[in-house]
Amino acid sequence: AALYSWPAASLYWVLGAAHDYRFGDGRPYPVAGIEWRGDTLQLRAVYPDLGLAWTLHENWLLTLDIGPDGNEWQAFDRDMDNDDDFRREAWQAQAGVVFRFDNGIQLGCLAGLNWEQQWRYRRQDNSLARLRSEDSGYIGLRLGWQQP
Repeated sequence: AALYSWPAASLYWVLGAAHDYRFGDGRPYPVAGIEWRGDTLQLRAVYPDLGLAWTLHENWLLTLDIGPDGNEWQAFDRDMDNDDDFRREAWQAQAGVVFRFDNGIQLGCLAGLNWEQQWRYRRQDNSLARLRSEDSGYIGLRLGWQQP
């Protein structure tokens, strides 16, 4: 992603472009929106995501995020002859608790929900299979770094 952010009082305008597989296939898309940063609360409404971060204490942060989730894979047969396309598209909501160390390292745990999940398998002959799956939840760990 290439993003540019410029301040306007406590609002920050964000504009840029990104390329990833969150919409089910690899493609570039525009990124635009605003960020509001208060003393303990931060709201990010930047297409295609919506996020909220609340500083509970000096080093503790609570996060809530909603956005698209997906990926694309190439599926091969045993002889590596057929190159078929396998995709997943969904929406994702995630909540997390993060501890920020003084050196910028962030460690946290998160839980989330995926809904409106769609799976698609397309063979080289263009035959297509589609499947919707039930909502699914997950838990995970988060490790990151942000310049202190």
